[in-house]
Amino acid sequence: MGVKQAEMVKSKLFRFTLNEVRSRHCFLERRGLYQTPDKKGQTLIVNPKLNSILTVDQDTFLAQVAKASAEEYDVFQRLMAREWQAEEHQENFEAVSDDDEEEKDEENEGKKAYMRRKKK
Repeated sequence: MGVKQAEMVKSKLFRFTLNEVRSRHCFLERRGLYQTPDKKGQTLIVNPKLNSILTVDQDTFLAQVAKASAEEYDVFQRLMAREWQAEEHQENFEAVSDDDEEEKDEENEGKKAYMRRKKK
């Protein structure tokens, strides 16, 4: 998000779940209302303050910050939930594939070592 640590503490960021923060941040980002600052902390647009993103109720957030309807936000949340599940599934699949490859490598190494010992 490109937010400084002091602003995170003032806005009580850590009282919110990761899904709430991700959902609101991604919603604004995909609507073009939030831009992650570059390494120098500069953006082409003026980003809303973290307080106005997190500490306000959903109706205020949608009306004043996101300028969207509740229906749009609901649809977005459902799509994001699917997207996050797909990412998790892909990560789990890759982790299992990596483990299988490591096990096969270990088995082959063990067989090679056994064969070497046997030949001697």
